[in-house]
Amino acid sequence: MDMARRHFVAARGMVGRERDEMTVTTATARVVHNGNDTTVQFAVPFRFLENSHVAVFLRGAAGAQVAWAEGTQYSLSGAGVPAGGTLTVVTAPTDYTPAAGEKLVIIRNVPNTQESDYVENDPFPAETLEDDLDKRSMIDQQQVERLDRTFTIPEADLYAGSFELPIDTERAGRFLAFDLDGGPIVAAGTTASLGPVSAFGETLLDDADAATARATLGAASDAEVAKLAGDNTLIGDNTSAGDTLLNGPLALGPGSERTIAAGAITPTGNYHTVDTEADMATDDLTDIATTNIPDRGVLVLRAAVGTRTVIVRHTASGAGKIVLDNGTDYALDDSAKSITLQRRGDHWEELGRSAPRASVIETRSAQATTSGTEKEFLDIPSDAVRLDISFTEIGSTAAALHQIQLGTATSYETTGYVGAVWTIGSGVSWSGGILLERGAAAGGRYSGVVTIQRQELTSDDWAISGNSYAGDVNIASLSGYKTLAGALTRLKLITSAGTLTNGSVGLTITRGVSA
Repeated sequence: MDMARRHFVAARGMVGRERDEMTVTTATARVVHNGNDTTVQFAVPFRFLENSHVAVFLRGAAGAQVAWAEGTQYSLSGAGVPAGGTLTVVTAPTDYTPAAGEKLVIIRNVPNTQESDYVENDPFPAETLEDDLDKRSMIDQQQVERLDRTFTIPEADLYAGSFELPIDTERAGRFLAFDLDGGPIVAAGTTASLGPVSAFGETLLDDADAATARATLGAASDAEVAKLAGDNTLIGDNTSAGDTLLNGPLALGPGSERTIAAGAITPTGNYHTVDTEADMATDDLTDIATTNIPDRGVLVLRAAVGTRTVIVRHTASGAGKIVLDNGTDYALDDSAKSITLQRRGDHWEELGRSAPRASVIETRSAQATTSGTEKEFLDIPSDAVRLDISFTEIGSTAAALHQIQLGTATSYETTGYVGAVWTIGSGVSWSGGILLERGAAAGGRYSGVVTIQRQELTSDDWAISGNSYAGDVNIASLSGYKTLAGALTRLKLITSAGTLTNGSVGLTITRGVSA
């Protein structure tokens, strides 16, 4: 309201007219609108007396702030209206429409002045006075809004000193800090004489990136650090010597693939998958570079492709060579198989190896012994440690002896069996196979179990025991052993005469730890 109107209102007072409602009913003095590339009209949800009492800022997506001017970027309507007004963005000749990601900030900014001139003995100027009181309320609101954006301390804070900052000559080029009582001080950015930042800390603060900071701290790079998750405790000298105790789960990250080149790989971390050179079906791994793994560091290798075979070759000594347990090579021919190595100076030594196994106990389907002269079980796994052959009511068309023969990958072995089968008072030895009964007649029916036990996990020596019976009067026991010329891969039940006529034979395999 201009000065002439104020004097006019003062002269008329409240006589002969209905007074408009002019109160400050809301504490809102600020609003933020989001741009969307299209909206050009924005609500101003608070009362303002004059257009000049409104300040407008455009905040960019990156945070930069630009002050807008009325008549250039926007126009305003609604001055003096209790509910507020509307800001309209200028779109021509220059389009200032706020874009998506931008924010339009509108605040009330009333000048802290008093322009009304109250004349002594004039009629009571109610409307003018209320405008002035509203203006004071608006100024109070904007002061509160600004105070809310300042640093304050809690009401229960115990610091009783002054919060006055040091003079400008002391503040220049330094950091704001707090002393041991909580009072404001300045800390030097170049020396440690005043503040909580040490001289060494200053050399760290100006580092541009994490790699530079790690170098300042003398910390290891990511490739040299084992990542621990969960409840993990490291105890001891965890460098090239000493004990390391992991109390909790230790996880290795997804290692990158290393491809063999001329029999060698160069690891860059503690875990890698390995593939053959040029996707060959089989390739030898004879050398592993020690460059990126510290002494006593651990390296885990896993087959990259299950359909290709990487053979880790044993070499007793030499830079980059691999020393394996028992001097035996190890084939990574399954993507679930792995080997764990440790760098020991200039070479590697095996810590352990793993391989998948579907089940410890494997039961083969029983075969009917009602025809033919033999029944075979093939593909016996190399880690089998015990075979249980059960037979029920087997017989032949002629008087015959039934026996079990063991075979390797090349053939069945028909000699070299040492053992015997006997009944009470008499027995008979066998050498061409494992006899299941001492004697047999045409049409006889025999049942029982034979157990073949490996003596050692990697040996081809097998102990044999079992029993059979054909009614209460023909009960037989058997025992012996057999040393095979190679790994056991198959076995069969055979009859010495006639053909099999009755019953069935089954096989249960117990598997041990893979070599």
